[in-house]
Amino acid sequence: FGAMAALGGCGSNAPAPTPAAVRGRLTLNGEPVGGAWVVFAPDPRRGHTGAPARAETAADGTFALPAVRPGWYRVALAAPPNGAELPAKLARPD
Repeated sequence: FGAMAALGGCGSNAPAPTPAAVRGRLTLNGEPVGGAWVVFAPDPRRGHTGAPARAETAADGTFALPAVRPGWYRVALAAPPNGAELPAKLARPD
C-alpha cells in the first residue's frame, strides 16, 4: 500500500506544511475490522522521513490520526501491542 497524506509547497521560502488529521474505516469484504492497527510509515524512497503514525481501529473499523505530516507514506496493518492477534483473514500468507 502507499499513500500521499498531502502536498506541501516546494522551495526554500515555502512555509512548513501543516499536519493534518487522517481518518478512515478499515473493512474486509464489507465488514468492519476492529482491533487492528493502521500504521502510516514515512516512505524514505520518496524522500520522507520521521516516526510512523498509528491508530487502533474501533469495533466499527474506524480510526483517526490527529496530526500527520504531509508526505509519502507506506500504509500497513499490524496487531496491537496488547497481545491480541489480527483476525486470521488478515494474516499474511508468508
